[in-house]
Amino acid sequence: MRWPILIVLFAVSASGQELESAWEGGRYREILAAIDARIAATGEAEAALLHDRGNCLFRLGRYAEAALAYRRSLRRSGSNAETAFNLELCERRLGIIREDPGFVERLLEAFAAVDDSRALILLILVECGALLLLVLGRRRPGLVLTSLLLLTLVVAGAWCLRDEGLRRSGSEALVLREGALLRSEPRPAIEAAIEMQPGELLRVEARSDRWLRVRRGEARGYVAIDDVGLID
Repeated sequence: MRWPILIVLFAVSASGQELESAWEGGRYREILAAIDARIAATGEAEAALLHDRGNCLFRLGRYAEAALAYRRSLRRSGSNAETAFNLELCERRLGIIREDPGFVERLLEAFAAVDDSRALILLILVECGALLLLVLGRRRPGLVLTSLLLLTLVVAGAWCLRDEGLRRSGSEALVLREGALLRSEPRPAIEAAIEMQPGELLRVEARSDRWLRVRRGEARGYVAIDDVGLID
């Protein structure tokens, strides 16, 4: 992980040499405090700044909070290989196991990382090529099969764009607190609850002052807002 290169941002509070010295000296709390002060002062949290915040939290062993910072960074940047790698390291420390994606899943992930307008143009070009092959190769089974495979990829790509658009426009939250519970009703006294682990990703469906109604896989329920961090 790189040390935070935030000389301009922290010119008010420290020099570049002091920051580098703080990072190499393991004074991550000082750097974290400076980052939080910057965010509070400007009201803005840029992707690079959130990435650096995640680095500090990771070094402090606060892995769930680090994962939240990395996810917030990715929400702004769309994709960043270093941030995504650091997020995966956090999840490993938290015991969050990702299923190993197959070839199609990897292909769709790479497609989702492309800018939406470029991805749409690519889909249109592939679709035109597939239709042209279908017309020209009506009596050639090989060309017909190729065109059908291309059209299938177009459909999958369109579905991927839809899901990515919903994800970006929707709200997500990350479990931060050990022992956080998913309850069937928004009341602390409810006994029927599922215990969740820090680092779990939840889809937010509604919120109040104290509770979030969320989806966790196929399960739905309520979680105390103090137990999670919103990926905003």
